[in-house]
Amino acid sequence: GTQLRKGVLDYVSSGGGLLIVHAATWFNWDDWPEYYNKLVQGGSRSHEAYGTFDVELIGDENAITMGLPASFEITDELYRFEGLEVAESPIEVLAIGTSRSSGESYPVVWRVPGEGEVICTTLGHDGAAHQNPHFQRMIRNAVEQMVAR
Repeated sequence: GTQLRKGVLDYVSSGGGLLIVHAATWFNWDDWPEYYNKLVQGGSRSHEAYGTFDVELIGDENAITMGLPASFEITDELYRFEGLEVAESPIEVLAIGTSRSSGESYPVVWRVPGEGEVICTTLGHDGAAHQNPHFQRMIRNAVEQMVAR
């Protein structure tokens, strides 16, 4: 409970890496505001209907997006991410997802500034997403970046 939560926060604040994937970006824990304020800097409460949508990289290629195409499609849940303005430095959005039905766009991959390496992605609902080679590459890049720190 409390000791585990403190351990996660202490690990990241001491420079540790944390990859937060899909459902872990959902507003699940009302009693752990630090998780959303410090680690995710937001969360999701709803998503578009499951289906194929477009992902577009934002900014220059970096360690997380290395080797990914500038845009690709994925079959997944497009979470309606809601950012929180709680930190001195805002999140660095690395990719956005755009719905083919509503045209709405939301962050789907981002880096959270701070002492640790925190990478969040709303992608990864099921096997269709997990088998996507671009999703796999992004996850591999994120893990390799954390191990290299």
